[in-house]
Amino acid sequence: MQETRATVAWLLLLLLGLTVLDHAQSRAAVDRCHTLPSTLRMKKQVVNEEGKHIKTCVDTVAVSKCEGNCRSQESPSVMATSGFLKSCRCCREEQLSEKVVRLRNCYIPITGELIKSPLEVATHDVVIYEPTGCKCFRCLS
Repeated sequence: MQETRATVAWLLLLLLGLTVLDHAQSRAAVDRCHTLPSTLRMKKQVVNEEGKHIKTCVDTVAVSKCEGNCRSQESPSVMATSGFLKSCRCCREEQLSEKVVRLRNCYIPITGELIKSPLEVATHDVVIYEPTGCKCFRCLS
């Protein structure tokens, strides 16, 4: 009987030690959310005023993206209806900027023939929005 109590006491101390260690590690964790360079394969079907498909343009363009880790946690709570208090954070854009990218490989949709000239026909400019700053925010869902 005394051996069982000693074992239970030892297990409780171990559990308490792991809880304290886990708490210290989670408080030491920092948000790491950054704007990073990336590439994106884009394809745009261009139509005229009548809605007729006149060309398709494709290219790989350089864009920025948000990437990283943000502190999130879930802990037991008698106050929350689910029994857990959740604090979720996500790495996402803080600011966006407009960027014009030029798609350089345009072709005729029916024949698949690459358009070589003039430049305004052989290319197509597309407006995109990319992050100029990223930050950890509270998740929406």
